[in-house]
Amino acid sequence: MAPKWRFVSLALIFILPLGVTFVSRDAATEPNSYEVLCQPGTISTPLRDHQINNNVVLPVYLHNVSDSIVGFTLWVKSTWPANLRFRADSTVGDVVYAKFDTVGTKSKGFKFFSARIQDALHGQVKISAICDSDSPRVVKPIPPGPAGILLKLIMESTEADSICDNIQQKTFALQIEKAQTSFSNSAGQTIGCNYELEVDTTYGCCKTWNSNYTVCLEKWPDDHMCITERLRCVSIDTTKLKLYDGSNTFNCVACQCGDANGDVSVDISDVVFLIAYIFSGGAAPGACIYAKGQGDANGDGSVDISDCVYLIAYIFSGGQPPHCK
Repeated sequence: MAPKWRFVSLALIFILPLGVTFVSRDAATEPNSYEVLCQPGTISTPLRDHQINNNVVLPVYLHNVSDSIVGFTLWVKSTWPANLRFRADSTVGDVVYAKFDTVGTKSKGFKFFSARIQDALHGQVKISAICDSDSPRVVKPIPPGPAGILLKLIMESTEADSICDNIQQKTFALQIEKAQTSFSNSAGQTIGCNYELEVDTTYGCCKTWNSNYTVCLEKWPDDHMCITERLRCVSIDTTKLKLYDGSNTFNCVACQCGDANGDVSVDISDVVFLIAYIFSGGAAPGACIYAKGQGDANGDGSVDISDCVYLIAYIFSGGQPPHCK
C-alpha cells in the first residue's frame, strides 16, 4: 500500500472577511448564551454654541464569557461622519491612524495595536490588536470575566451650529461592521465560528513544509496519494458572537457667561479656573460668542481679578448674574 501523508492545520483566523450605557436593551434581555459580546457605549456629551467638541470619548465594551482573547479585529463606523468623526492621531504616508486610549482597559499592554481610519471623512476605523506574538507570551490574553471596557476611541464633532440647529439634543448612531469584526482565542480559532472540515485528495501533495506551513519544501512523488484535511471557518454563529451598536447624543448647550471652564455650570470651580488663568498662565476661558470669552463675568471688557470677585458675590451672596460682552 502506498504511503499516505496526512496534514491537519488549524490556522489562526484572525481577520474574518465576512452617561454611558453598555449593553443595548436587546442584549440585556437575552439569555446569556453568547461567548463574546461587544458594543460601543451609549454616551452623552455637551456641545456649546459655535464650538467644536474634539474630545468625545467612546468606550467600546467587551464581555467574553468562556474564552480568553489573544487578538481581535474591530470595525466601527459613524453614521454621520460629516458631524461626528474619528479624531486623527497620526499620518504615515497615505495612511491616517485614529486616536485611541487603552489605559485602564482590558486591552492595556497589548503589544500590537493599529487603529486605521478607512475613509476620507474619518467616519470608519478598523482596529487590529494582538496581545503578544512571542512564544511563550509575555503579555497575557484577555481572560474570561465580567464585562468591561475593551478600549476607548476618541472622536470629534463639527461646529455646533451645523449639528444643533435650534434643537436641544441630536443622536448619532455608532455601528460595528459585523462582517469585518472577529475575536480570536488562545487556540488560534475565531470565536463563534462554524468550522467545516475540508478534505482534498490530490497527487503530488507536500511532504515537507516550512515552519509555518506556507511553503512546500518537498513534494511526494506523483505516484503517491495524500489526503489534506483542514478546518475552514465558513460562517459566524451570531448566537455566540453578539455585536451591538452604540450612539452619542449631543446635548446642545447655549453659551453661558461665567462658565469659564466650560463644564455647563457657574460655580466656584470657574473662580479657581480664572485665578489659574490670570496668575499662573492657565488655559483661557472658553471663547464661545463673547469677545473676551466666558470669563468676563462683569462685562467690563477684560478678564481679571474683578471677574473672580464678581462671581464669588454671585455664587455666595446673591449678587448679579454674569453678563459677558
